[in-house]
Amino acid sequence: MIMTGAMLLLGGCSLSSTPFQLLQAPAQSQQQSNIRQEVLQHLPPHSKLVIPDNGPYGATAIFIKDMMGDGQRQVIAFYANEADEFEHGYIVLGENNGEWEELDQVNVPSRGVDFFQLADLNGDGRNEIITGWKGGIRGRNELQIHSLNEQKKLELDGDMLYTKMLVTDLDGDNWPELFNLSWDSEKMVAEAALYEYRDGQLSKQTALDLDGAINGYAQVVTGRVSEQRQGIVIVADIGAHSSYTSMLIKEQGQLKDVLNADPLDPEFYNAQTTLSEDVNGDGILEIDRMKEPPGTEDLPYAEMPFIHEWLQWSEGGKLQPVMNSFYNFESSYRFDLPERWTSQVTLRYSGDNKESITFKPLLNHGVTLLEIKVVSMADKTRETEKWKQDGLQFVSLREGKDKWIVGIFPESLEQYAAAVKSLAISEKELARGFKDMKF
Repeated sequence: MIMTGAMLLLGGCSLSSTPFQLLQAPAQSQQQSNIRQEVLQHLPPHSKLVIPDNGPYGATAIFIKDMMGDGQRQVIAFYANEADEFEHGYIVLGENNGEWEELDQVNVPSRGVDFFQLADLNGDGRNEIITGWKGGIRGRNELQIHSLNEQKKLELDGDMLYTKMLVTDLDGDNWPELFNLSWDSEKMVAEAALYEYRDGQLSKQTALDLDGAINGYAQVVTGRVSEQRQGIVIVADIGAHSSYTSMLIKEQGQLKDVLNADPLDPEFYNAQTTLSEDVNGDGILEIDRMKEPPGTEDLPYAEMPFIHEWLQWSEGGKLQPVMNSFYNFESSYRFDLPERWTSQVTLRYSGDNKESITFKPLLNHGVTLLEIKVVSMADKTRETEKWKQDGLQFVSLREGKDKWIVGIFPESLEQYAAAVKSLAISEKELARGFKDMKF
């Protein structure tokens, strides 16, 4: 058994691994069920399986992998001591002639498992175990790197403190880099640093000072930020519920913020916290920037139906809009606006509690192109009959236990000018733009 506390030594991290999903009946196979039973038998007394909060594998507590590259599989399973909330760890089982036996385990004083990933950090064909434990100094966590030696026992290869961490490859040389974002919440200082694990030790390659006068980090994510470039997007929380975004790349061996992010720069400031993602499925991370719909300058903040403008960074340093979306977070949906609506259509909340939204031509507010309405299931029949009597066209978008979301086309546009008719949206276009959000 290896037992460690918080100390400051080395660190490193991972790229890829096949996860062994948290086993849940009835989908699990007999083999999976057997492995789960083996894991439960080897857990320390008063322990239960737990899932790391972060990492590339999703909702997973048990992992299976050939860590040594010799064709023999190992199982890694994370646990928490139910009798001691400050005790967490993991066990490693090895396969031997079809049987599973315990090889070793790590037991750590911590508040939980923040991160887990497997990676070959030193290029020897073997995966190291990279784990982040909650509860370090002034908001920071403890990163540990363990490897299996020839005797199939765990060795501690490195340890360091961090606030947020990732494994990435910003220079594209297929050698994993550890990105460590370290924030001291009391001193209000922050640093972003890249480490590489070579010749048996981790060395800092480059670092960049960040703004430490923040409330925390809502997101730190790595991925492609352009066709050829890997990057890291950081969303920092400021004020009551606001945020701003940084985008880091590696240029000439140094970390660089290509957005020159400044919490006082309105271009990258959002009144609400927004997160980056590959929203259009092209493999590139987009930045979410909130903006007021045209023609809503008279609306107070509380009634503003913000448009979320998705932007891609280009190698030339420009941000290119790729899509506009409207979010209804209460009803958990996103609607991607047609491109031709950009700067031509305004939005207004409608109905009680601002549950519904209308889309109107900017130059003719008397016309409604579309209403996305949230209806109580108890009122569905009555509302449907009313719309039919009024001759309105409507499309069901989502039906749930309590609410029905429907798209309504309030009127024909035939009588209006060509500029208005060109903004009409079809049923297929509406259905294609409507996306359920999963939390």
